[in-house]
Amino acid sequence: MRKFLKVVFFSFIVVLIALGGTFIYLRRHFTPEKIRELAINYAEKSINRKVKLENASLTLKGFSLYGLKISEYPDFEKGEFLTAGKFVLSPAFLPLLKGKVQINSLYVEGLRIRIVEKEKNIYNFSDLLAKQEKGKGETSAPGKSLELCASAFSVTDSQIYFRNIRGLEFIFSNIEFSAGDISGRKKFPFELKSVMQVKMPAFSVDMPLEAEGNLSLPSFDPEKGAAEIKKGEISLGNIKAVLSGNLSNLFEPDCELNAKVGAFSGADLKKFVPKIPSKIAFPEIGAETRFKFAREYFKVKKAGGWMWVGRNGLPFWKQNELIIDDDVTPVGMAVGFKSGSDTSVAVNAGY
Repeated sequence: MRKFLKVVFFSFIVVLIALGGTFIYLRRHFTPEKIRELAINYAEKSINRKVKLENASLTLKGFSLYGLKISEYPDFEKGEFLTAGKFVLSPAFLPLLKGKVQINSLYVEGLRIRIVEKEKNIYNFSDLLAKQEKGKGETSAPGKSLELCASAFSVTDSQIYFRNIRGLEFIFSNIEFSAGDISGRKKFPFELKSVMQVKMPAFSVDMPLEAEGNLSLPSFDPEKGAAEIKKGEISLGNIKAVLSGNLSNLFEPDCELNAKVGAFSGADLKKFVPKIPSKIAFPEIGAETRFKFAREYFKVKKAGGWMWVGRNGLPFWKQNELIIDDDVTPVGMAVGFKSGSDTSVAVNAGY
């Protein structure tokens, strides 16, 4: 037993010395200036935009980047597309000695992303998509492909700003996001907390939200990405809704959610609709919500009837686009009612 303990003890000492030597070797070869230079050069070549980085270092936790800024296309004269206070990348160190990069975890603090629709379906990241499409046609040399995976990914104290061509703004602030067992080949779990602010010319609302579910990123391509929301909650003042549903195409999200809204009264809406009578009582309702960059609307369905408010297609049946064009998406409201099963009669109206 004593001999066994000696072997374990000396083995532990040898491992510590080896790890210490490896760290010293890496610190000598990856100085802060070298890390900063490599990061800026690689990023600028990859995205064809200008990149700034205040500082970089190598610690026992991994590579740390501070004060990252990425410009709008093509340079900072057009503004900032992305900024981040701190990145901490924790790789597996032994593969680094063989010239390979394997990520164990990634921590991001103070991330700020600004997304703007400049023209119809043209965004301030469209050049990145074009570069990605071009890269898909280029075949890499055998044995050079890298399978990216991470045991943990977290984002804290962050914000995403989006404005479409019509001036509708969404601001996701106070973002707290975490995901684990991340791979480009399978679904992985995530949790999210944030405050969503919706700004329109007529009003602005803040809605705290929480969600958990699964994400998938085939080949780490956001356009092919999808999210399954198993459980979520969003609040508008005292009005709370429980959510579930799906998102597809994470670059241009198409969101379809089922919501169960608890009972509330007109008094709960006074802040947003001042003229509504306080004593009006609204029962618990089930609702379907859908958001796309081309259309933004809120839809409620119950007992064969439905109503939507926002921007959507014309609410009328058509045989083809000769008379009614699918691209017409007016702002307004519409109601409809459908009766019957095999032979149905539908009545729709819009404003």
